[in-house]
Amino acid sequence: MGTGRTVTKFGALPWLIFLASLAAFFPLSWQIARPLATFPWKPEPNGCFLLILTNRIDLRPTAELPHFSPRPSNAQYSFLIPPERREWVLQQLRRHPTPTAGASWHLLVRTIDANTQEIELELLGDGFYGVVYRATSDTIVPVKIRDAGPGFAFVILGIDLAGAILVSSFALLTIRWLRIRRSEVPAAGVPG
Repeated sequence: MGTGRTVTKFGALPWLIFLASLAAFFPLSWQIARPLATFPWKPEPNGCFLLILTNRIDLRPTAELPHFSPRPSNAQYSFLIPPERREWVLQQLRRHPTPTAGASWHLLVRTIDANTQEIELELLGDGFYGVVYRATSDTIVPVKIRDAGPGFAFVILGIDLAGAILVSSFALLTIRWLRIRRSEVPAAGVPG
């Protein structure tokens, strides 16, 4: 009579591979899922644009875009984030109040050329929403919006699970194939 315990040839190895794959795939799953929550630009009441002033930042609602872009020549703000001030801007964003408790601002800046940046400014909380826009020294041009509710976590989890299952299955099949190949190879000094 058995003890009710199932013993496999692999032991804990399948679980270790699966859990390692799950953790390793999470950042990739996030990147794969993000386009599913990215939409063409439309005025979004919750999105904000970032203005850089001398000693502080300002987040302005998307509906106010005509009031500050194009930038007047005597304006005391900038749309571009100089590389030497990015860390300072991130610190200011961490301190900036959010409309919902437990949320935080996320900023990603890509430099296109000396006078153009693509800026992603999102509020991350139970879900996320934000704006992707092109900033120059004089204008802001909205490109896309991002919007996903709390259920979007299940989309990311589904992609993560699928990737982890595929990698784990491939790894276990490869290990099994290698064991079979090794058992078929005659031992040294033993006639075949």
